[in-house]
Amino acid sequence: MRVYIADEASPVVTRYTDIQGVDFRVRLLLTCAHTQSAESRARIMAMACDALEPESLFVDSGAFGLSSHYYKHGKVPSVAEATDILRNHLGACKWLVDNGYPLAAVAELDLQELYGNETVLAWRDKYVFPFQEQTGVDVVLSSIHRGDTPEDRIRFLLDDRVRYIGMSAIMNLKKAAETFGSKEKYFELMRSMAGLCFDAGVKFHGYAVTRTNLLKKVPYYSCDSISWQQALHFGGALAFDSSSGNLVRVDAGKGLIKKKGAKALARNIVRIQSHGSKLKPLDVIGRKKVKGRPRSDHHAVFLDQARVFAQMEDFYTAYWRLKGYDWDKQLELVRK
Repeated sequence: MRVYIADEASPVVTRYTDIQGVDFRVRLLLTCAHTQSAESRARIMAMACDALEPESLFVDSGAFGLSSHYYKHGKVPSVAEATDILRNHLGACKWLVDNGYPLAAVAELDLQELYGNETVLAWRDKYVFPFQEQTGVDVVLSSIHRGDTPEDRIRFLLDDRVRYIGMSAIMNLKKAAETFGSKEKYFELMRSMAGLCFDAGVKFHGYAVTRTNLLKKVPYYSCDSISWQQALHFGGALAFDSSSGNLVRVDAGKGLIKKKGAKALARNIVRIQSHGSKLKPLDVIGRKKVKGRPRSDHHAVFLDQARVFAQMEDFYTAYWRLKGYDWDKQLELVRK
């Protein structure tokens, strides 16, 4: 399993441009604002890669931002505008490939709910699949939509152009109930799709997978999460408990962790002290003063929390191999 730490490209650039090397692997999933040109996207993502030197780069399309804008304002960009966004997205990714950045995957503009399946299929034929063939970089496609039958999904997987499929773990209870019956049935569908993808030699990605109980249920080829940023945004810290396979969260306000057990693992990540209800991200990381925190605090937290996700990747790669899901081996066999 590949575990990508997810972030918007611009904050990565502003936070980490002066990090002096990283002594462990970084798999990075980046997004850019959908309003940015191809040149701006490429430049910002290149700067983020130069700062962190990721072993593997996954570029998201920003489709979620467009969907959120629609549901918030009730206005859908025209098909022409959406097409320009897709072209800018793929154009930036093409530049990254041409300039030697380790681009492993690119998400398509998954907007069937806004523009209809026919528009998305036309985008695939005209832009997405040609990009994939030209660059050799797999494009992550969306596969599950309302009305799809199991037969539809199997036929979809048999298309030689389909190399990577993604499903999001984010779905509210109402939408899950309307579309699949319940959220648990949706997760069961994810597990079923993962098995079908594995058998067909098609990679399967879980977007926004932050729950380790889901990682124990679904044999993803790869997944991503922003939860590594808890210490940066919410004043908490994460540790990985290798005995249970769980991420352990310690919230700000609990002071130093001195007891034995899983939560004591957080002592090896950051020391969190309480400033009451006015606590802000990184106000205290081994410091008592709120103002004037050094950039080294950001860097220390980034390195420690990102390393936690590398530990999680090692655990679940071994976990699923023991259960018969060795993705690297299976993909090699299918390609032969």
